[in-house]
Amino acid sequence: MAAVAVVAAVAVVINECCVYISRSRLSKSWHGKRFL
Repeated sequence: MAAVAVVAAVAVVINECCVYISRSRLSKSWHGKRFL
């Protein structure tokens, strides 16, 4: 069960990083909408 919790936590962190990168790209170029 602990392994599942770790995997879930890592997935959340990766998702947050992807969202942050997407937002930073959108602020620089409107072409970022294609990845959303």
